[in-house]
Amino acid sequence: MRKFNFMLMMLASVFTMGSCSSNNDDPVSTNPFDNITESSNKERDKIVIISDLHLGNDLTYSENVKHLKRLEEFLGEVRSSGTVKELVIGGDMFDEWYIPTRSETYPGGSQADFIKKSVKANQGVFDLLNGIIKDGKIKLTYVPGNHDMGFTPENVNLALPGVNQARDPKDKFGIGTYRPDDYPQIAIEHGHRYDFFNAIAPNANEAEAPGATLPPGYFFARIAANSFTDPTTKDAATKVPEVKLQDPSNPEQYSKNVYYSLWKHVLEEVIFVKDNFSEPIIKTNVGNFTKTYSINDIMP
Repeated sequence: MRKFNFMLMMLASVFTMGSCSSNNDDPVSTNPFDNITESSNKERDKIVIISDLHLGNDLTYSENVKHLKRLEEFLGEVRSSGTVKELVIGGDMFDEWYIPTRSETYPGGSQADFIKKSVKANQGVFDLLNGIIKDGKIKLTYVPGNHDMGFTPENVNLALPGVNQARDPKDKFGIGTYRPDDYPQIAIEHGHRYDFFNAIAPNANEAEAPGATLPPGYFFARIAANSFTDPTTKDAATKVPEVKLQDPSNPEQYSKNVYYSLWKHVLEEVIFVKDNFSEPIIKTNVGNFTKTYSINDIMP
């Protein structure tokens, strides 16, 4: 994981890199990807990895609004480069999670409608990504993340016809490990399969939602979006009731207390809501969930 993170940092540095060509007799390109000192800058040999674009379908609360223009510029630089051979989007390109609690995820529509609306809201970005695919010079690969784990390959293809989708064999749950061509030693993942809070959770909610796979992080994201659209202050926020661990030697009690402590920290130090915790405010109708839940419903 540390080596992979280091690689990501190195690749991300091309945002700001701009050095001379390795041959002083050659004209200097203005494209940052074609001016990297560690490269001959003579052939398509660079793999660019980005992730967590969080392209929401409603820009009034989408996480990525402020940097959309810079993202478009960046993708334009990738597209015009003569030395980039592949662009990998390592998950969370779309965002089915960051939606205010009282909003319907698919208001009267379907997942396909949600995808189409996301494309329209971020048209400049998708025009560039689809341009990369149509040019046929740079391979575009998508790896599922946790915020878009529920999207089917068919619906992703609605937004990016012809994109290479890196999903595990017989994947049903939105996970994938990608090894670029000629680089079997490199494994690119979003990483949510290793994270308790965001890992796919099959069979974990059979009583409530048979077949559901959404983890705790989904509900956290819904509440986080709600705190953005209906803000309050730390002092005015609803406080989490104190719960004491009765038997630390009991594994179930201990694990639930860890989970409770995490939620308590999040709701009192990170995101602030003024809702009554017993009020049903979290509309689902997504991922096999059909009920409307209160914050208390998702805390042990």
